[in-house]
Amino acid sequence: AVHGLGGVSLALPTPNAAMELFEQALAVPPSSTLALAQASVAILGALAFVDALRVMGGPLFRRLIPEWPLSWECDNRRCYEEMFSEPTRPAPALVRRPGNTYSNFPYLLSSAVVVCDCVGASHAFWVSDMLFGVMLGWLSLCSLAWHATNSPTSQYFDLWAMDSSIAYLIVRFLLLAAYQAMVSFGVSTDLATAVAAWGCAAIYALSISANGLHYVSSYRARLLHYGCTFGGRTRVVNRGKPGNLEVDVLGMCLFCATPAIYMVVPVSVQAYVGYTGSLAAATWASGCLAVGWFIRLFEQFVLDGNPVMNAIVARVQFAEKTGNRGVRLLVLRFAAAVCSPTAHLHLWTGFTLLLGYAHVRTVDAELLGAYV
Repeated sequence: AVHGLGGVSLALPTPNAAMELFEQALAVPPSSTLALAQASVAILGALAFVDALRVMGGPLFRRLIPEWPLSWECDNRRCYEEMFSEPTRPAPALVRRPGNTYSNFPYLLSSAVVVCDCVGASHAFWVSDMLFGVMLGWLSLCSLAWHATNSPTSQYFDLWAMDSSIAYLIVRFLLLAAYQAMVSFGVSTDLATAVAAWGCAAIYALSISANGLHYVSSYRARLLHYGCTFGGRTRVVNRGKPGNLEVDVLGMCLFCATPAIYMVVPVSVQAYVGYTGSLAAATWASGCLAVGWFIRLFEQFVLDGNPVMNAIVARVQFAEKTGNRGVRLLVLRFAAAVCSPTAHLHLWTGFTLLLGYAHVRTVDAELLGAYV
């Protein structure tokens, strides 16, 4: 039987089913999840409100609500426009790409739920889990800044937070395997738990630091200030040139298969320890990852050639050139936001990380509880 989750169906993850899952897996009641979701919406809503005031409020509100600082280099959009297909909203807008910006809602919510799960918690891995929750919050803020302002500097922070957040669940599963190995070799459960939990916190903290140093180095070299060096189109155009990140069929196949590769460690650890945790959480998390990654493949800097976005962007550009800035342009921008591959990546992977966290919590509850 799945630990404490026998009543959660494998059906589609409706909001009520997800809240039931979080209540049983994380001891976060539905009322708390709903309140955290409302707070996340309120934060993004406040940004949208300020943006709307600046756009539609006339000269007075444009004086009261200043533009982004010039030192942020927000007009340097070369790298951004080589990477993402959602069209830019020109000044006086504060939020340059609304789809890519407001789609950070799942990261904000995930951070709040994870931190809520850790506050006053007694589970063994609460320190590393809390650090994961903080990094998810940092990711949501950095991603908001990058997509709202297009400031090149913010991208380095965004990538640092993203890499660090993605890495956590892999580290978490590996330390559960280490716990099982220690117990099988006769180490006491208390000692094995302490070593695994604090080892997880130490390794994760070191990985965050290493990622941070890597992106500090990239920032100092301004690697992403003047173009997307890792974009598919850039790598094909510069094939054979010194310093180019060469692309080949094997590399693209591995990149496309990232969701399957990412699942190798969690599935292997579950097979090794003999516990699967919540099948609902595992199924929903892997499904969200696959969907989000598939849609993301059609972003401009990956495989490119998204016919839906190309058609929408062409119509947006035509409307701007012909001076048609009325309802038609608003509808087109809304369509671009809804269809943006990066917006879908944010939505689906944000829920992937939250559901994946709920899943690993149920695995360690089963595994550690088996030796009590």
